[in-house]
Amino acid sequence: MLCHMDYLAKNFFVSPEGLQMIDWSEVKIGRVGFDGGAYLSAIFRQGDLTRFAKVRAEFLSAYAEALDERFDQQSALRNVDYFFRRMRCGISCGPGPLPITSNGASWSCCMRSMSICWRCL
Repeated sequence: MLCHMDYLAKNFFVSPEGLQMIDWSEVKIGRVGFDGGAYLSAIFRQGDLTRFAKVRAEFLSAYAEALDERFDQQSALRNVDYFFRRMRCGISCGPGPLPITSNGASWSCCMRSMSICWRCL
């Protein structure tokens, strides 16, 4: 599956046909869900963890609903999570996952280092 992997605002525009993506220079071949993980990483890097938790919940819900029936939903969501974690944290700081809270309370190590870890998801 083709994955765009470069989710900057400058790479999107709205046309009469809907939302379009440009700049495919970072395109990769990946599993279903990898693009979703890359998107969540781009949102996470903005640094607002409370906003990230909200966007993540909304995104995962919409992603699961819109996923083509040819793909297994649970596998796709595991791939989103796997790819996001790999992009955000090279090592695990502890066994996980822990739940995400709406106020970011479980993100203490991420707030210090601005990298996500297994303990925080």
